[in-house]
Amino acid sequence: MPRLLTGIKSSYHRATNAQVASLAEATTCINAARQSEHFISGFEGSQVDWALSLMDTVFASSSPTNRVFAVFESNLKRLKIIGGECKDMGPRSDSRGNLYWIFKMRPAQWQHTQFLIISSSYDRGMVVVLPRHYLYRKSNDAEQYRIRGFRAYWILHALPAFPPEYAPFVVPLARLGEALEAIRRYARGEIPVCFNPYTNVEFVGMPRPKTAPAQVLMPQLETWTKALTPIRFLQRIFRCYSETFDIELCNIFPMFGDFKIKHRKDSMEAFVEIKSGHCDVIRGVDRYGNHQISSMQHTANHMIGVDHRWTFSWKAQWDFLLTFPSSDEEERNEEAFFIAKDALPAG
Repeated sequence: MPRLLTGIKSSYHRATNAQVASLAEATTCINAARQSEHFISGFEGSQVDWALSLMDTVFASSSPTNRVFAVFESNLKRLKIIGGECKDMGPRSDSRGNLYWIFKMRPAQWQHTQFLIISSSYDRGMVVVLPRHYLYRKSNDAEQYRIRGFRAYWILHALPAFPPEYAPFVVPLARLGEALEAIRRYARGEIPVCFNPYTNVEFVGMPRPKTAPAQVLMPQLETWTKALTPIRFLQRIFRCYSETFDIELCNIFPMFGDFKIKHRKDSMEAFVEIKSGHCDVIRGVDRYGNHQISSMQHTANHMIGVDHRWTFSWKAQWDFLLTFPSSDEEERNEEAFFIAKDALPAG
């Protein structure tokens, strides 16, 4: 029993921390999209969290869904972007009373990331817009960045949200668009030096950011790529035939599902999870000779405490399941099931 309780507690903390980080990322990206006509949020499973378009054309809609689909349907080879990541961190204290800050960045994220937008749980009104140029990396396999601080016993009543050395890069969330525009102008060669419009600090000696292919905004895994097709199809159907509801991507991944059905007037939302090839359907014939489904069993993992298996566990927060019995593209178009979460058997 103690081991089970410890496992549940550890799993709960991991899920809670992931939700906090996802919510912070969603808040950052939504604000950035509203303030910048060139900001693009990455799709789930993409190599970067966000990007800035260096093209002259702007995105007419501030919706993250419309922008990422506009990129998806455009000529990706012509689109020039610079990639970025969202991170969330807060001050911690070690056994000696020293403050430190920490965030993780995988080697795969490092490849196309030129800037980081870092938020803090201690001050949601401010963010750090940090050029990757100023990150010290020990090796190609480094995943963790730890910024050492100072003894904390005399400031426990007012812990700083960010390390003192990040002060030149701090920007109010309400002025994030200005900082992104300065980055974009510097990347396009319109200004000689990149700078922070809030602190007026110039980043002298920083090289111009490298561009990345637009494909880094697209899903890298086949499962996520397949989810794009039905989501885009449903979005077109809803926008053609429904005046009440619309289809949008979720701003928080992956706990809330793959997409959401949103009421146009009162903004009420229902979150939907997509699964392909996870469903075993047993068919039969009734007494009138009509073919019907006699039973259906979902084979997805729903074990508690398994990392990244949140889809069918108590951590999942989606409302409906859209499941395709077959993972084959042609067969998948023939049949699908839309099931309320409350109608699924527990266990």
